Amino acid sequence: MTEARTQGTLLPESESRAWLAEAGIPVTRSRVATSLEAAIAAAEEIGFPVVLKAIAPDLVHKSDVGGVRLNLETPAAVAAAYPELVAGVGSHGITLAGVLVEEMAARGLEVIVGLTRDPQFGRIVMVGLGGVLVELYGDVAFGAVPLSRSDACLLIDSLKARPLFGAYRGQPAIDLDALVDVILKIGGRGGLAERRPEIVELDLNPVFLYPGGLKVADVKILVERTKDDRRVLTAAGAGSVAERRDALDSAPEATSATAGSLGVRHTASGGVLDLFQTVFHPKAIAVVGASTDPYQIGGRVIRNLRAFGFPGPIYPIHPTASEILGLRAYPTVLDVPGPIDRAYVTVPTRAVVGVIEQCGQKGIKVAQVITAGFGEAGPHGQALEAELVAQAQRSGVRLIGPNCVGTYCPSGKLTINVDAPTEIGNVAFASQSGGLSHDVILRGAARGLRFSKVLSAGNCIDLDLPDILEYLALDDETALVGLYVEGVRDGERFRRLLAETTRRKPVVVLKGGQTDLGERAVAGHTGRLAGNAAIWRAVLAQSGALFADDLEQLIDLLVGLRFLPLPQGRSVALVGNGGGATVTASDACDRFGLSLPDFDPETQQRLAALGLPPGASLKNPVDAPMGTLRLNEGQVFQSILGILLEDSRIDAVVVHLNLIAVLSMADFDVSAGYLEGMVSAVAEAGHTRKPLILTLRSSGMPQHEELRWREQQRATAAGVPVYPDIPAAAAVLAKLASYREYLVRT
Repeated sequence: MTEARTQGTLLPESESRAWLAEAGIPVTRSRVATSLEAAIAAAEEIGFPVVLKAIAPDLVHKSDVGGVRLNLETPAAVAAAYPELVAGVGSHGITLAGVLVEEMAARGLEVIVGLTRDPQFGRIVMVGLGGVLVELYGDVAFGAVPLSRSDACLLIDSLKARPLFGAYRGQPAIDLDALVDVILKIGGRGGLAERRPEIVELDLNPVFLYPGGLKVADVKILVERTKDDRRVLTAAGAGSVAERRDALDSAPEATSATAGSLGVRHTASGGVLDLFQTVFHPKAIAVVGASTDPYQIGGRVIRNLRAFGFPGPIYPIHPTASEILGLRAYPTVLDVPGPIDRAYVTVPTRAVVGVIEQCGQKGIKVAQVITAGFGEAGPHGQALEAELVAQAQRSGVRLIGPNCVGTYCPSGKLTINVDAPTEIGNVAFASQSGGLSHDVILRGAARGLRFSKVLSAGNCIDLDLPDILEYLALDDETALVGLYVEGVRDGERFRRLLAETTRRKPVVVLKGGQTDLGERAVAGHTGRLAGNAAIWRAVLAQSGALFADDLEQLIDLLVGLRFLPLPQGRSVALVGNGGGATVTASDACDRFGLSLPDFDPETQQRLAALGLPPGASLKNPVDAPMGTLRLNEGQVFQSILGILLEDSRIDAVVVHLNLIAVLSMADFDVSAGYLEGMVSAVAEAGHTRKPLILTLRSSGMPQHEELRWREQQRATAAGVPVYPDIPAAAAVLAKLASYREYLVRT
């Protein structure tokens, strides 16, 4: 055991099995033999049939070197197999430490239960379809330790192979409770993951599942090294992202970059509120690196603040200018006569550390470093980043950034874009990408979103996304949170805060670096450690956050959560024009796990009583020709929607309108009012406790886009969100339903 921990080798399987037995996990009976005679005796003691397995340090895949002999039913079979196994393994240059003689387990459904360490979220349990083809199947689910019984059940339910666990095609159902128990004995509270922190990786594969119970047939446990062998980044090369973080964390003056060091000063709720009050509602601002050119970043910050009506003093800091954009300028912050509580820093990279020292001397609480060229720029920038963090700690200045674009807060009169709405909303967004901050503000505004706060957080070398999330959870102005994340230093704290926040308000997360190419882009862009995409998805789901697949869906989800009540279930009514569109819309709903149930008989009677013309379908989905939709200037359409929304079998209604067909009927004469009447009908029906969504499909031609834009604004103003197509709407409804299910479970 001591040797295994020092060298980072696998534990002997016999010892690994002892750990499982200690945890109460059923495992096949086994004995270690170091001779043929001992192997035969062990087999007779265990009972035939048996399995022989090679034991050698670091021998992970025994089958690859002929190190396994199965289904040996007699002493003679063991006598023949033993020397063959020893010779076969020896031919690969492997010295055996012994042979494990093991009970041959009865065949059952093969699953894998594993445990690993994620660099951001700590201990992660994996469950999936097992056996030798586990990597080919790829049907696995992840959950962060500690798991609850509900978490364990959800892992199993999320597998594609879940139907195999039931009475599938005449096979008896397997004992799910036994599998859940093993998952919890590994990753539940007080489980093996917590009691044996030295475990780096654990594989139970296969675990044979039976109608009554289960049995672990093979186990591998890798334990950690006892010596700290982390490699420190040298100036010769950037190395991996993980190496860069290790180098920063181990630098003598950069300990503040590690999780919880700078952040520890504001963990109390009052401290968080006070700190971010300065971030979003400062009384006086210095712009260090101010420019006389309003289109340079140092001038643009001043121009934006003034255009947005910031009420406090703005102090341009420039080494030689006496006035910038009509404001008196000062050589340094120390020359400013009045107090300053927040600074924007736009000076060249090498000058930033000195500026932060002066900010500390001036008593400035928060500095947002817009300047780039730090950790994202390679070894030299990483060294400067470490200096910057150390200086901030010495100076008592909290840092946002570097490598960011600014702050948007309508109530604090701060903005990063002069085109951003001045109205105060209840949506907050924090981003490790400056460009996406602009996108979300303006594209969200076009969809009806209004924001409480948007913070471009950049490299997050001090104030990290967990710090921002902790504040937004407490912020009374914020009812809904969006995040763009590339990586966080303290993943376990982030997960805990997510779980706490999502019970109060929804959180939508877009994760950058979801593919290998994306992860490389993350390293180049911000220098943050990017976690495995599958684990991120699992952790977010376990914490109640909604995972956005891309930027479009991030905005779609924010729009849905802003305007829609959470659906009580997954039953949807579809209504719109076009048979083909209706069929493909039905397919989209099914793809996202939504159902299209038959209407209640009373609903069908009420629809029939409307006397709709021939061609209208009264079943779900409702296919209503344009002539039906526009009857009585949309009044009949409004009646249809009202009836569907009152059906107890229906949890949400989705209306899909084809603008191409609308304009064709109107002969491009929008004054005919076809679409206006239909959108008005949707808007009037939208005052309901059930989600009602409108999709407007356009060709992309200018006349269609102009019409779509106008009617989208009218519907949104009435509280009805608009989506470009059914798949987008179905994805939103499905994820909102999942969020409600999470709230019910917790």
